[in-house]
Amino acid sequence: MSRRERLRILAATPADREVAMRIAADAMIGFGIEPDFAGLDSDLGALGSNTKACAELVGTMDGVVVGVAILTYSGDTAGKLTGFYVDPKWRGQGIGSVLLARATDAGRAASLSRLHLETWHFMKAAIHLYERANWTRGADPPPGSGADRTYDLILYDPLARWCRREIFGGANATPAAHFPAARPERKTKHDLAQAANGCCRKARRRDRRWTRSARPAKFHRAQMKRQSSNRSAWPWKILSRRY
Repeated sequence: MSRRERLRILAATPADREVAMRIAADAMIGFGIEPDFAGLDSDLGALGSNTKACAELVGTMDGVVVGVAILTYSGDTAGKLTGFYVDPKWRGQGIGSVLLARATDAGRAASLSRLHLETWHFMKAAIHLYERANWTRGADPPPGSGADRTYDLILYDPLARWCRREIFGGANATPAAHFPAARPERKTKHDLAQAANGCCRKARRRDRRWTRSARPAKFHRAQMKRQSSNRSAWPWKILSRRY
């Protein structure tokens, strides 16, 4: 069984708090950051019983916690990734990618429109992971916030969501009587060009049947000869019939 198959992502419980705090402390101390589980890192200090958390996840390998991810609410339609750490001994195994993807799915399931996080410029592996997952860098946070970079991830466009709701219906869909009458479908320039080309092709095929270019020159010479002979004999035939 591969290491990815042995990985399990579970909802965090208070029993996972001590291990998660140790993993976060080891990661922060490795970068020269002092842990503050009663202040800036309070979400880790309340793991398993945080009332403002949208998702509290732990990654386990053979029953041992090797990573943690905490997503909290930040407004009505936004979330913030406040705790995301992987045990230094288990880095490079894809655990962080899976945890980040599960946290993103949790935010999407909670109908959040945007996710936000703060990090440091020297956390190269984490920054690479965020950018690979389509997070985009935002404005730098103010001094004293505990980070020097921010990243955002747009989960959905509110306008596109409203359009899907109105088109496909649902409990909150606007009644059809409130919409104006549907306009006839307008053809694009490409459609008009295709139609014009088709008409031109048909006209060319139709004209080709009656033009001289569609018959060999020998045929046209014989046809002109017959026409000239008939034209000269035509009046005399009529006169002979009358008299």
